[in-house]
Amino acid sequence: MLSEASGGQAVRDHLTTLVLPQVFRLALEMELARANRQGYGLSVLLLTLDNLAEVTGAHGAAAGDRLIERVGLLARRFFRSHDWVGRHDDESFAVLLPGTPIDVAATLACRFRETITQRLILKDFRTGARSNVELSAAVVCADLVQGGLDAAQVISELEDAVSRARLNRGEGIEQVGLLPTSVTIATAAALLGRSREDIASMVRDGSLRALRRGRYFYVERRQLEELPQKL
Repeated sequence: MLSEASGGQAVRDHLTTLVLPQVFRLALEMELARANRQGYGLSVLLLTLDNLAEVTGAHGAAAGDRLIERVGLLARRFFRSHDWVGRHDDESFAVLLPGTPIDVAATLACRFRETITQRLILKDFRTGARSNVELSAAVVCADLVQGGLDAAQVISELEDAVSRARLNRGEGIEQVGLLPTSVTIATAAALLGRSREDIASMVRDGSLRALRRGRYFYVERRQLEELPQKL
């Protein structure tokens, strides 16, 4: 379990008080391993300030730092106490949501964007002009976390997704669902257009190999793709 200090090393970013990127990645690895053992899923959000460079260019680095600090504070208050909220890079924040499906995660991201829009207004004191803080968001979800899925893959998918979101500034949440490498007997039946009894019979006669995890048996997707060729 992670603590506020490990071997004298810092855990939180001094500006936002969110966990540091390397700590967030460690937390993600831990949660992926736990979800794999216990047979559940998780979602991860990436939130990026689109107009940070404009703020810094117009008002200086101190103004940019104040904006980052405020977004970090609102993120800590908005998300649940058992979620992991971390600094991802200079202009991005990551949120780990254990046991959260993609639709719920996307709704949370949308509500947080609305919170930022309502609570943070940029004002040019020279001209009096006001503008909103612009935030792009992406969510990557695995409904069932399985072995082989690591933090590097999830983060890579997130960064690609938020890049796509930034191309459509302010237009929805980019969502990516990671397909599991294996599925339940019921899902296998639906994919093959057969009954559960048919799939169970194939498992019994050795046509399909199934592995029990928790309460359910799982079949590798690769087997299902190869199966029609064998029949």
